[in-house]
Amino acid sequence: MFDVIIPTYNSNPHYLRLAVDSVLNQSYSDFQIYICDGTPEKLPHKAEESLKDYTDSRITTVSYTHLTLPTILLV
Repeated sequence: MFDVIIPTYNSNPHYLRLAVDSVLNQSYSDFQIYICDGTPEKLPHKAEESLKDYTDSRITTVSYTHLTLPTILLV
């Protein structure tokens, strides 16, 4: 098993979905995808909203607007 970490900040929803789809379409399926979103509330493109129709349990979205990415990875 391995983890795929995708850091985002105000990411275009189209490109974020392309990145997630690319991982999901791999032949090896024993992985977790962590989308670490640092987008502040005042900006429009939030990862969780962009990926709300994905139901795959291997996808986890984490917002870290007030924390650093290394801190999030330790949680």
